[in-house]
Amino acid sequence: MRVYTDEKGNILEYYFDISRQNVFDEEARIPYYDDLYLDVGVDHENNILVMDEDELEQALSENQITKGEYDLAQNTCNKLVEEIKSGTNYKKIIKKDGDF
Repeated sequence: MRVYTDEKGNILEYYFDISRQNVFDEEARIPYYDDLYLDVGVDHENNILVMDEDELEQALSENQITKGEYDLAQNTCNKLVEEIKSGTNYKKIIKKDGDF
């Protein structure tokens, strides 16, 4: 998850990358994740936007991901959107009235 702010530190957007796994490479000393293409954004008015669905479809059609990975991305995205809408696991971050 990333948080985008304006110059005064006001939160503009929460941005979630749907990924297969998050890893810390001990040798290179850097974190990385295996991107599954879909992203979810939530703005300061609590509007939810699912992005890059076309990239996910293209990755599946070009065999860059498996059907299982495709399903994982879709299911994870759907669950995240439902949790955001209901306030589950995000009550302290995104309030139902749209305030952060």
